[in-house]
Amino acid sequence: MNKDLAIETIEAGLTMMLAGLKQLRTGDEWVDQDHSPLGKRGHLRAVRDGKLAGHRPEGSRLVLVRREDLDRYLSTHRVRAKRIDEKTEAEDDDFDMSAALAFRAPPRRKRKQSSNA
Repeated sequence: MNKDLAIETIEAGLTMMLAGLKQLRTGDEWVDQDHSPLGKRGHLRAVRDGKLAGHRPEGSRLVLVRREDLDRYLSTHRVRAKRIDEKTEAEDDDFDMSAALAFRAPPRRKRKQSSNA
């Protein structure tokens, strides 16, 4: 086997593999709210506000969005970073964790004593 034939064979194999990977990527064409990178509430809010075109199959609770539309939406919307100031960091350093761990919420209601005992 000469060198040129080996390169052509490898190139053809890589081309087929790349096409298969692209097909896998586009095979998952729809994204529901449970698998959305926006999170469930963000996904549903974006559809409700008309920022994303959603589709709800008949008899289903899922709200589907095309992955292509979701990727385009994510590329144009960025999350703003929260600025941390020195005062907030100082307050966090002074926080007493033992007081938080010692706190226990009272029970919601007491159990009734059964008269069968």
